[in-house]
Amino acid sequence: MEYFNKYSSFNANRLIYRRLARLHHPDMGGNPEVMKRINIEFELIKKQHLNKTITFDHIMVGDIVIINKSISKVTAVSKKSFTAKSEYTNRCAEFSKATGVCLSNPKFIASIPKKINNAG
Repeated sequence: MEYFNKYSSFNANRLIYRRLARLHHPDMGGNPEVMKRINIEFELIKKQHLNKTITFDHIMVGDIVIINKSISKVTAVSKKSFTAKSEYTNRCAEFSKATGVCLSNPKFIASIPKKINNAG
């Protein structure tokens, strides 16, 4: 991690993010590329904090993932990434298995849906 300490509390990292955003935000005269890297790292910190058990190591073709609240199906899996196709738009994107973040557009983040128990 370049900007955050992964061993600090989430609240401490959130304060660091806010300070970095004030310094590097493009609207405040900062560099957009630096702000993009800061955002990606903070998304990883948030994801690690909110759900430490989610990993994509055992994902297989045909599995369902949620990408920004949209249902998608896994169409391909490689050693370090997987490809998911949206059920709604039929668009495909490649995601990191380590983080769940889209490789071409970091605003797209995959998550594994929670099991739905059908009480009968």
